[in-house]
Amino acid sequence: MVVIAMVILASSLITMYQVALEQSRENLARTALSQARLLESVAIFDQKYSGNFPEGSLSATLSQIDAAYKSLEKIGETGEFLLAKKHDNNIEFLLISPHEDQFVPSAIPFGSKLAEPMRRALKGSGGSMIGLDYSGTPVLAAYQPVTALDIGIVVKIDIAEIRSPFLITGAALVLFSVLLTAIGSALFLRVNNPILRRIKESEQRYQRAIAGTNDGMWDWNVKTGEDYFSARWAEILGYDLSDLEPVVETFTDIVHPDDRKRVWDQVQAHLDHKVPFDIEFRMRRKSGDYIWVGCKGSASWDKHGQPTFMAGAITDITDRKLTRDNLLKSERHLKLYREQTPLAAIEWNTDFQIIGWNAAAEAMFGFSFNEIKGRDYFDIMLPENTKADATRKWENLMAQTGSTKSINENLTKDGRIILCEWHNTPLIDEAGSAIGAASLVLDITSQNKAQKALLAKEREQREILDSVVDAVITIDETGKIISFNKTAEKLFGYSYEEIIGQSVNKLMPDPDSARHDDYIQRYLNTDVSHVIGISREIKGLRKNKQTFPLRVSLSELPTVETGKRRFIGSCQDLTQIKQQEELLRRTQKMEALGKLTGGIAHDFNNILGIILGYSDLLRNKMTGPPKLSAYINHIFSASERGAKLTKKLLSFSREQSPEAAKLNINDLLLEQKDMLQKTLTVRIKLLFDLDDRIWPIWLDTSDLEDAILNMSINAMQAMTDKKSDAQLTIRTCNQSLNNRDALTLGLNEGDYVQLSLADIGSGMDETIKEKIFDPFFSTKGEKGTGLGLSQVFGFVNRAGGTIKVYSEPDHGSKFVLYFPRYHDDNTEKETKARENDRVLRGKENILVVDDEAALRDLTSELLTEQGYHIFCAETGQQALEILDHENIELILSDVIMPEMDGYQLAAIVQEKYPDIKIQLASGFTDDRQMSVADESLHHNLLYKPYNTQTLLKNIRALLDN
Repeated sequence: MVVIAMVILASSLITMYQVALEQSRENLARTALSQARLLESVAIFDQKYSGNFPEGSLSATLSQIDAAYKSLEKIGETGEFLLAKKHDNNIEFLLISPHEDQFVPSAIPFGSKLAEPMRRALKGSGGSMIGLDYSGTPVLAAYQPVTALDIGIVVKIDIAEIRSPFLITGAALVLFSVLLTAIGSALFLRVNNPILRRIKESEQRYQRAIAGTNDGMWDWNVKTGEDYFSARWAEILGYDLSDLEPVVETFTDIVHPDDRKRVWDQVQAHLDHKVPFDIEFRMRRKSGDYIWVGCKGSASWDKHGQPTFMAGAITDITDRKLTRDNLLKSERHLKLYREQTPLAAIEWNTDFQIIGWNAAAEAMFGFSFNEIKGRDYFDIMLPENTKADATRKWENLMAQTGSTKSINENLTKDGRIILCEWHNTPLIDEAGSAIGAASLVLDITSQNKAQKALLAKEREQREILDSVVDAVITIDETGKIISFNKTAEKLFGYSYEEIIGQSVNKLMPDPDSARHDDYIQRYLNTDVSHVIGISREIKGLRKNKQTFPLRVSLSELPTVETGKRRFIGSCQDLTQIKQQEELLRRTQKMEALGKLTGGIAHDFNNILGIILGYSDLLRNKMTGPPKLSAYINHIFSASERGAKLTKKLLSFSREQSPEAAKLNINDLLLEQKDMLQKTLTVRIKLLFDLDDRIWPIWLDTSDLEDAILNMSINAMQAMTDKKSDAQLTIRTCNQSLNNRDALTLGLNEGDYVQLSLADIGSGMDETIKEKIFDPFFSTKGEKGTGLGLSQVFGFVNRAGGTIKVYSEPDHGSKFVLYFPRYHDDNTEKETKARENDRVLRGKENILVVDDEAALRDLTSELLTEQGYHIFCAETGQQALEILDHENIELILSDVIMPEMDGYQLAAIVQEKYPDIKIQLASGFTDDRQMSVADESLHHNLLYKPYNTQTLLKNIRALLDN
């Protein structure tokens, strides 16, 4: 009986163990599933609203679950909830709860025999089993995947804890078989009460989690068709729970008719093939309108693989859906624009690889998108010589510091090089970091070729205009200057940039400018021409306010498309022509006067010869009273004076002196020095500056002596007001004149000897300078005959030379005489010229300072032709401003300038820039030179007029010193 009772009790105990085990398995599985769905819901909520959590939505979800689990009681003595994820082929545990010390197991290999339930969950399966946990302990465990977080959840209890009551009971059977039934019943209650309590706790926890989430929860018993809807589920759709019958038909009826088949096909695929259930569809609210929901769910299957129940959650995604739809619509529009735009559209990642490429880009570069996708731009589309520049531009674009527009050379698939205009935009994320770039590209190869051709044509036309000898200016109908060639720049002193857009009236003084406006306006109104197509002489006005004679020829250009009329004018500087005309006039006057005076003097000489002869006879024969002898002597003296006068008159008519011979001018001057000093008196200091290697000339010695004496006496009289420091400086030097220098002086190209006499007297104005060589013109009144300088002019002219006068009121006068060199060997000249051309060039920076624009421009051009880099200044102040910004090695400055003279400028430069060489130039010798602190500047002074060779020699000597 006892044995039977024990067998019965044992069988009952085994049965109860199996029932308890199966019930525990089912409860654990349900708990695992509910916890998995809970985590899914919380994760979806956190992904939407906890994006700013320091470590992301997973961390936010775990922190909430951990806090919730801490408040729960244990699931028995060994029960645990575990969360884990797969990382680097390991199972990495994230959370274990409830646990007093929050112990988290170490990671274990994914292929290990341990933690089999968690491995299945991480593989995407859900269910229950008996297996080993992370520590190797046999456990009863339920497992589910949490797809939203890509983790697994396991709810487990040790098998030993479940078996323990039954083992104790089995042992008791041996000793207490009699009480087998009672003990079995007690054990049954003892076993099931903890399990039921844990189930109740899990259910309570599940309800709390549902209440805390923003999603609507649902639970569907697949076998019975019963449905559970949470209060939030009903609230999302505007219902009360009492309005909803808990059956699956309620759910089906609320789904939009157009979406029902799609939803149920997805459900069936999940139940049959375990395809993830994650779908968006429309559901009808109680008010009748539809909202978009996102629905996720997961099923549980029994040991035969049949689905038992399915649970999940819905989220209202209406706003997100509308936003996404609008975004998709915008993206479609953008895609259409990108595909249909004629510009090549390209999208890049941060590695400069192409991830977007439209049809226009394919047509432009020849690559299909599949050929170019993911490839490096540097390798296939850039010529080698442009890669460094492209790298720099890309780095600046990614750093958001560079220009978004660039023009680059690019390679096409067939190897052609095309020129492209790129418009680039960095793509910036919410944090302000560049995540890529987008580009629009235009092929400008043809446009660039056309532009280059146009520029070449414009350059050719500009070069033609700049090569024209005359100044060429174009203006519009309002008188504004449109173009201005190089000759015009030199003539008027304005640079192209200064004058373009200015009124042409700036180039003419009144009344010529006013008359010009009247002529143009009358022509525009009546088409009656007064100045168009003809030449006329007017006054020109340079930038430095200097006026000069100008011949202007004006013509009308074809009318432009806008209807505006244009005019072109050529301007010719008449200064040299006028000077040559004046020289010719004076020469012709002298020739006419010479013929007239020659004839008169010849006859008068005959008369004087008779008078002198007879008076001499009378003087020799006279023995009468002394008074008569005195009368005869007076007649004889007057006759001699008349003879001297006729000699001067006859000099006008002589083409060449019969006394001419080879002459060293220095020797003559040294012989005459004492006589000249006595003539000047001790009040005036006579200075000689004679070139030791002076060339020979061919002259009449007496003519030259008369000329020097005549000019010295004039200088003495000009310095009458000088009580002290009066001086006359006589200089000689060799001058080799090139064609340009010779034309300026009205001479032929060649070698000349220069003789200059410079005083520091009262000087002359322009009116007097124009008349000083006219016969019988004198500033001395009755004290002068007016023949002195006219005779000097005639003498120099007969010698084949010329004479130039430089004078300004209160700054003295300088007479410069040029005499042709007398050549014994014609080859000497050519050898010397080649020598000079070889050694006088340079590359240094030189600053030319002169208030006279014409001389400044001429000097600049001469030095530029020799390779020097030239800067120009009109005043001393302008020169100092240039020195502040440029590396100047030598300054060539005029002495006499307004506001600040050359010596004052030199003093400032020597103090501020002691390394700069200084070459001063002057046409006069005045008081200021006597007090120069730096004697070398005075000693090295370059005297105007200087020729090219003299200038180049002085500059080269200074730079090489």
